[in-house]
Amino acid sequence: MDDLKLFCVQDAWAAMLTRENIEELQRLCVSCIDYYQLHGEIDVPMNAAEELFDDLPQGKTNEDKMIIGLFKREGEIIGIIEALRGYPDKDCWFIGQMMLNPAYRENGMGRNFYLGYERWVCNQGISKIRLGVLQENKRAYRFWRELGFEKIYTKENYKIKEKETTVYVMEKNSCGKF
Repeated sequence: MDDLKLFCVQDAWAAMLTRENIEELQRLCVSCIDYYQLHGEIDVPMNAAEELFDDLPQGKTNEDKMIIGLFKREGEIIGIIEALRGYPDKDCWFIGQMMLNPAYRENGMGRNFYLGYERWVCNQGISKIRLGVLQENKRAYRFWRELGFEKIYTKENYKIKEKETTVYVMEKNSCGKF
């Protein structure tokens, strides 16, 4: 596994996930039911992990998609960053979602996971990172603001499955600031 590590975070490490990780990824999704409830789900979909791999905006391919897993102990996945290369433009990578097992929240793990990702992205020659935060997810909005993201626009009437909401699109021009 050492040769597959992208970066280290506290006593964990990050590596690219593949469909071979579907079962472990589904377990993480189930542990993060609060994320799905924010999106109007009652339960975590049985195919949530598969949806992470399959959900792509128009014009993007599986080559553009990456799911970076945060591993602890004997390969337990405790978090993910799901992102797209070159979206919405070639100099920007878009974080579709970041999830962290609730048992590992509130101790700097999420912050350090993101910062490791940011350094890794910058080493790829990328200058911007963008993401969207649901208006009702005040905790996530505060988290991203503290990491230097700024709201660049608001997307009203955004539909997630059966739920309609408002999304704050946030961006950080991050490289060269370490």
